[in-house]
Amino acid sequence: MNEDPPVKLINNSPYVFIDSILIDPLLNRYKHIPQEGDLFDGMRILVESDLIVLNTDKSGWTEASQSNFMPRISLTSQSILYPVDYEIHFFDDWADTSSNNKPAKFRVWNVTEEKWNKFFLKDFNANGIPDEDPREYLYMWETVAGNEVKTWRLLFSPPDPIMDTTWIAGSMIIDTIPVTPILPTDGDIFLINTFKPFRGEYG
Repeated sequence: MNEDPPVKLINNSPYVFIDSILIDPLLNRYKHIPQEGDLFDGMRILVESDLIVLNTDKSGWTEASQSNFMPRISLTSQSILYPVDYEIHFFDDWADTSSNNKPAKFRVWNVTEEKWNKFFLKDFNANGIPDEDPREYLYMWETVAGNEVKTWRLLFSPPDPIMDTTWIAGSMIIDTIPVTPILPTDGDIFLINTFKPFRGEYG
């Protein structure tokens, strides 16, 4: 009768858990450490945690929101990947203040860590929201390993026009129908959703 190999035989272990440990939060550097376990029924299971990536399928305006602005979510060379989801809650009146002391008509809710979050708003027309001006944007701010750092950046642009095709005397005519932009307002919520690794404390 054959016995299972002892646990100390790492190379013959049945499953591997890849533990991704953040070793430099400012440069997004990770150390990947295999964690292996016991043999059972001749099987080996590999469990590998997700990397931090934007979930584009779940990010966007919530169903009840009225704004039709087109979002662009990105990182810059000064940003870090941070494994949380954010909700940007918009209001009719002033609701919060940006880290650069700009009044804002929205608040940022950190869904994963259940707290209201700091943010940075570039607002040239002083209307309290990032709107269709391409110079305007919103940064999420976090404190990681004692450092104030930027995470995701959000920009808005007006909705794309509707292309309408008609045929006249056998010729195709393409008309461009502009769509009236609807600014974010009270009750609108924009979600930034991410894939996240298994984690305890981050940073």
